[in-house]
Amino acid sequence: MRPWRFFLFVSLACFTLSCEIQSGSSSRRPNYPPPYPGQPYGYPPQQPGYPPQQGYPPQPGQQPGYPPQPYPQPQPYPQPQPHAQPQPQPQPAPAGLGTRVTWVSVATTNASTDAKWGPSLTDILQRRPTWDKFNHEDLSTMAHEISHGIHSDLRIKRPSTPKLNGFYVFGGQGAVVLEPSFRKADVAALVPQSLRGSRYAHYLAGQKDWDDRPLYVWDEWNAYVNGAAVAMERYSLGLQQYPAGNTNDRVFAVLEFTIYALTVLHAAEQRDPQYLTREPQAREFFAWNAQRAMRVFQAGRHLPPFRWGASDTLEQALRTSPDAEQLRQSARRLLGAGLTQQTFGF
Repeated sequence: MRPWRFFLFVSLACFTLSCEIQSGSSSRRPNYPPPYPGQPYGYPPQQPGYPPQQGYPPQPGQQPGYPPQPYPQPQPYPQPQPHAQPQPQPQPAPAGLGTRVTWVSVATTNASTDAKWGPSLTDILQRRPTWDKFNHEDLSTMAHEISHGIHSDLRIKRPSTPKLNGFYVFGGQGAVVLEPSFRKADVAALVPQSLRGSRYAHYLAGQKDWDDRPLYVWDEWNAYVNGAAVAMERYSLGLQQYPAGNTNDRVFAVLEFTIYALTVLHAAEQRDPQYLTREPQAREFFAWNAQRAMRVFQAGRHLPPFRWGASDTLEQALRTSPDAEQLRQSARRLLGAGLTQQTFGF
C-alpha cells in the first residue's frame, strides 16, 4: 500500500473511534446540577450553608452579593466615670455611750441660801464665780446666766488649753470638752430649715465673736437646760406663780437647742471627721446631756406655764421632716440606733 493511503486509513479510524467514545459517555453522565423538586435554585436539601442567603442568585441587573448587609454599628466605648468624693467615715457608736464622761469637780464658792430659791437654783448660786455679779429678777433666767459664768470659769482655769469649753450639770459636776476645728457658721449652715426656731438667727447665724468656738452652741444649750430645770422645779414646789393662761417657751427652748447641739455632732462628722476619735469626751458628754435635756423637755412640756404650741410641731419635724433626714442618719451613726430612738424617738 502506498504511504499516503496508509496515513488516510489511520486518520479515519481514529476519528471514528473518538466519536463512538463521546457518544457512549454522554449517554451515561447526568446533567449538572441535578434537579431537586421543591428546592430553590436546584440545590440539594439540608446541605450546610443552604439555602443560599438573600441576594443569591443575583437578580437581573444586580451584581453578585448585593445588596450588601449593613454593618452593625460599633458600640460606644464606655466613658470613665469620675470618682465620687469619699464620704466621711462614720464613727461607730461605742457601747454604753454617755456612761464614760470624764467629770470635773466644781466647788462651792459661797454658802448663800434663800428659801425661795429651791434646791437646783441654790446649787448653781453657791457655785457662782467670785467675779460674776449678774443678777436678775427672774430666777430661772438667773440660773441660765450664772450657768454661763460657771462654764466660763471652767475655761479660765485651764489656760494651757484655750480651745475648750466647760459645762455645769448640777451636783458639783462639770465637764470640759476640746473645741473642734470647724466653725459655728458650719453648724448654722447644716441646721435643716424646718428645724430653725426663733433663737436660730441670734445664736447660730449671729454671735459672730464666737464663730471660732462651735461649742458655744453647747454652752447655750446647757444653760437653757439648767434654766428650764430650775423653772420647772420652782413651779412644782410652789415657789413661782404664773398668771392663769400665760405660757412661755422656756421648756420649748430645750428642744430647740438640743437640735442645734445635735447639729454640732453632724458638723463634726462632715467637717472634722477625726474630731470624735481624738476627743471621745465630746460624744460621751453629748449623749449624757441629750438624755438629760430630753427628760427635762418631756417632763415640762405639759405643765401649764410651759405648754407651747410649737413643741409638737418641732418634735414631729425632727422625727419626720424630709430635710432633716441627713441629721437623723448622722445621729444614728454617731449615737447608735438604740440610743437615738430612746432619746429622740426616731
